[in-house]
Amino acid sequence: MNQMVRPTTHQSHISRHFEVLRGGSDRSSTPPLFCFHPSGGDIGVYRKFVRQLNSVCAVIGVKPSQEAVAGPSSIESMAECYAGLIDRFQSSGPIRLLGFSLGGFTAAAVARILDDNDREVSFLGMIDSDLRWSGDTDSGRVELALRISQISRKLQDSGLLKRVDDNQGLADAQAIADLCFKADDLTGAEIVAECDARGHETRDVEGAKLFLQFVNNFADHCRLIKRHKARAIPCPVQLWWPTDPEVTDGARLKAWNPFVQQEISERWLPGSHYEIMRMPAVRQLAADVDASLALKPTTNY
Repeated sequence: MNQMVRPTTHQSHISRHFEVLRGGSDRSSTPPLFCFHPSGGDIGVYRKFVRQLNSVCAVIGVKPSQEAVAGPSSIESMAECYAGLIDRFQSSGPIRLLGFSLGGFTAAAVARILDDNDREVSFLGMIDSDLRWSGDTDSGRVELALRISQISRKLQDSGLLKRVDDNQGLADAQAIADLCFKADDLTGAEIVAECDARGHETRDVEGAKLFLQFVNNFADHCRLIKRHKARAIPCPVQLWWPTDPEVTDGARLKAWNPFVQQEISERWLPGSHYEIMRMPAVRQLAADVDASLALKPTTNY
């Protein structure tokens, strides 16, 4: 059995790493659902999903924290910290984990650590967490460029970045993705400088500060995914993938198959990487999660 990192500080310390996205109706009989932050650290990505969820369980967002994971060297080291926090927050009973993008990789690593410490993980869901992103591969570069272009459009829509032509945005994203793969120590400031040089400048001082904070987190998290080496997952796994662009060769499922020791299944959601966390895709995602949680035991904990 591995020694799990258990926090020794009080409950208010734990609350700095968790955010209650929705309270449960009966915490004594229904375990919560823990949702792990994606690259960039924004757990707000789960809010539309939570509003569509019918399950009575509480939903807890797991936030990035320099206090908890200062300079994490790997997804595994980050997961060690989160597993200890979850073990203290929910001291008994089956544990339910869900993660979008980077959050899926983290959830899988947390599941293995909890299992090593005799904690049951009754549900593990990964939303567009493509194992092919790890390693210095052509598919990883293409996928990262697509994510960067989608993030860019999202930030343009929010007014944080100047709007540019989609074709230029995708070409620039590919160049930035190549930089991310070539330089393990690429900083957020260097990515911002590259964006500025290509005409993606931020609109104001406050926007520039928010963009740099986001990109610093994003750069750190991309490095974690690139270096990640998957390990055995001891519980059943539910995967969700975007249908845009649709992949029909089963490559995403095949990448995870060797590591899942129990049942593994996949579903498809309409839209791109970020669109699947918005309506109408989250309605289907929430229905799928509701169905999966209903099949799991809700014994007292």
